[in-house]
Amino acid sequence: MNFKYLYLVLLSSVVSFAQLPEGFVYVKEVIPDLHVELRYNTNYNFVGQPVDGYNSNRLILTKQAAEALRLVQEELEDENLCLKVYDGYRPQQGVNHFMRWARDLNDTVNKTIFYPKIKKRTLFKAGYIATKSGIVEVVL
Repeated sequence: MNFKYLYLVLLSSVVSFAQLPEGFVYVKEVIPDLHVELRYNTNYNFVGQPVDGYNSNRLILTKQAAEALRLVQEELEDENLCLKVYDGYRPQQGVNHFMRWARDLNDTVNKTIFYPKIKKRTLFKAGYIATKSGIVEVVL
């Protein structure tokens, strides 16, 4: 068997799999100086462990959303401020992880840090956790 051929086939499969869907971008390619801290790929989040689907600290958004953030970032730079983004495109497996986590009312490992005055059972109803992707978590 020709292992070089197999390697090329596998490599091209990985590269094509890693491509983003049409209309989505890696935000650092649009806003290189944006501060990104995707906490869902770490233990430092309300769940207390890495969330399914968050495999790196690479922020993904629609091109339109990234362009809008770029305009805001440019205006803020004039005032010596910048944006910090905690989340963007949320993979469905991440949403599913949140829903599984929410069902276990005893799992409150990071409650004192991330939701100290909120009862865990109300996090979805109160809008603290979205049931679908489509949000961007941003602070100044």
